[in-house]
Amino acid sequence: MVRTALFNPANVSLTKVGTLTFDGTSVYQGNLTYSVNGVVVTKTLYRQTFAYDSYGGTYQGMFKQVLNCADATKNGTFDVPVTVNIAHAGGAAFTMLWTAQSATCTFSGTYQQFGRLGQVPTQSYSCTDGTAGTFYLFEMYVNITGFSSRGTFQNQSCSATFHVGGVRE
Repeated sequence: MVRTALFNPANVSLTKVGTLTFDGTSVYQGNLTYSVNGVVVTKTLYRQTFAYDSYGGTYQGMFKQVLNCADATKNGTFDVPVTVNIAHAGGAAFTMLWTAQSATCTFSGTYQQFGRLGQVPTQSYSCTDGTAGTFYLFEMYVNITGFSSRGTFQNQSCSATFHVGGVRE
């Protein structure tokens, strides 16, 4: 048996050799900067994805939008009940149909995942009432009970920021 001496904190001293800072540049990545004895190093850190989420399913929820339109009478913040059907099995192909009020809109694009959060970068959408434009979904999150996302869209006459979420049927 090997015997070792017990640790004695009086035999050691604390010496500052550098600094460490973290700057979150987005919800998906950040920069870690540290220095040791005057040598500065910066690394970009990304959320790591261990398994891809699947958003596939039907959800009942709410769409909260802040509209900014050419026709100022349409501007404002609106809460709209929505049924969301998502075709997604954990890969890149992503299609979402929103049925709200008097139209159904189809949003299709390429899904990307960063750790637990996903996004669908800017793609096109179209609605049964003739509305069409571009959308961007980000900070997407799903679990066994539902999903949520933030996003933006722009069409012929309006742009908006929004939150959407729903409970899985």
